[in-house]
Amino acid sequence: MLGIAGRLWTAATFLLAGLSGAAQTEFVCEGHVLDAHSGEPVPGAAVFAVRSQRGTFSTARGFFRLVLLHAEDTLRVRSLGYDEACIVVRAPAQNLRLALTPAAIRVRALEVAAELSPEEVIANAQQRRRQNWERIRTLHGLLYSKLVLAAAGAQLQIGSPPSTRAPLRTAGADTAFAILETFSRFFYDAARGQRALILQRRQTRNIPPEANQLVFGNLGSLYQEQVEFLTVRLPSPIGPEALERYRFRIRERRAWGGHTVYVLELEPRSQLYPAFEGTIAIVESSFALVEADVRPSGTTALPYVQQLRFLQRCETIDGDIWIPTFSELSGIYRVRILSGIAEVGGEFRLLRILTEVR
Repeated sequence: MLGIAGRLWTAATFLLAGLSGAAQTEFVCEGHVLDAHSGEPVPGAAVFAVRSQRGTFSTARGFFRLVLLHAEDTLRVRSLGYDEACIVVRAPAQNLRLALTPAAIRVRALEVAAELSPEEVIANAQQRRRQNWERIRTLHGLLYSKLVLAAAGAQLQIGSPPSTRAPLRTAGADTAFAILETFSRFFYDAARGQRALILQRRQTRNIPPEANQLVFGNLGSLYQEQVEFLTVRLPSPIGPEALERYRFRIRERRAWGGHTVYVLELEPRSQLYPAFEGTIAIVESSFALVEADVRPSGTTALPYVQQLRFLQRCETIDGDIWIPTFSELSGIYRVRILSGIAEVGGEFRLLRILTEVR
């Protein structure tokens, strides 16, 4: 029995199937990504269909769903800390159980002798970031955007007067939900900026369709020099100020998609300036940033938002250009309507997934 995340993901991928516009037959492929040893779900695993050139990420319960263009395809599955798996699937392909084996890192004596310091890893990542950013001139793909708002003790209504629409309550008498999601064609040009064309939208009934203009073209990229949240700018852990603003420690080396990555912990050197804390993963051979799980430091104040968490995963295009394909922001929001009288607050989650990137 799928939870709400799995059901929402299933509905979203049905939309994706309808947006392809292809005349050829399409095949549904769905299942779960699991740890081969423990049987536990593996969230955030990248699942890519090689022939169909389509991809997605597993949910918190390990669930994934893809619509394939071929009756037989090869799924490439990878996640940090596991060996990459390639599985041939044939239609109908449902209730799949894709098992990932935890990777064992074997460090040869030569590698130990040449072990880099955290500062050397970051210095190489800084150079790679700059080269990577300069090479991205244009790109386009299919963009999935989703916003979930939970308002505790409030009737959550967006876009028109309360009298025209009933509030939506789905999780107890004191919690109201609003969910918006869209599929868009996304275009980026280094000279002209970015734009998106909404192809399909879904929303809960407390939101009129015309109010759903949700497009997360950019939730922030750690390949930029800074990431801005609510007018507060935080330096990227691989940006030009990284070594001056952060302390780094190599926590471990792990497998990722056939590569070995450094997993580094970071913390700000000073509490006087906005900064991140958390972990990042950098490929040992190319020094590309592939994954980040960070949050603003304890003394970084953001208006209206608390307990912000930023997850980002990157994939390659054209062989060696890395771009964020999965970004998620979550936290708690508080908005004071009347000082000392009325306040609206609750949890939020923003999700951005970019696929079919060219």
